[in-house]
Amino acid sequence: MDGAGNSIRSSDYKFIDINYTGEAIYYRLNQTNFDGQTEYSSVIAIENCEEDGVAISIYPNPVNETLHLEFNGEKKDVSSIEVFNSLGRKVCHVDGYQSAIDVSGYAEGLHFVYVELLSRVLTRKFILKK
Repeated sequence: MDGAGNSIRSSDYKFIDINYTGEAIYYRLNQTNFDGQTEYSSVIAIENCEEDGVAISIYPNPVNETLHLEFNGEKKDVSSIEVFNSLGRKVCHVDGYQSAIDVSGYAEGLHFVYVELLSRVLTRKFILKK
C-alpha cells in the first residue's frame, strides 16, 4: 500500500491476512523509498489472539442489510469498529461498541470487520449479498 510520503504526522496502516489460521505466523514490513531503496522491519510473530476467551461473533453471514455483532468481553474496551471492503478500503468507522451496522449501502462481496480493543484487533469476514 502507498505510504504517506514525507510527513511529520504519525500514520497507521492495517492489513488483513485472509489466510490466517490462528497458528503462529511471521510478518515483516518492506518499505520502498522514493529513491527505490528497500528497508525491512524486524520480524514479528503473531499467534492466536483469542486464547483468553474474548471473541466477537457476527451474523447473519451472508448479510443483506444489517450486520449484528456480539462481543463477549467488556464493551467499554472496544475503542472502534471498522468495516473494510475486499480492496482494503475503509467503508465504515464507528467509535466504541455497536451491536448492529447497516451495510445495505455497501457493494456486494467480501468485507472485513475490525473490532479494535485496548490491546488488539479482532477481525471477522462477511459476505454482503443483495
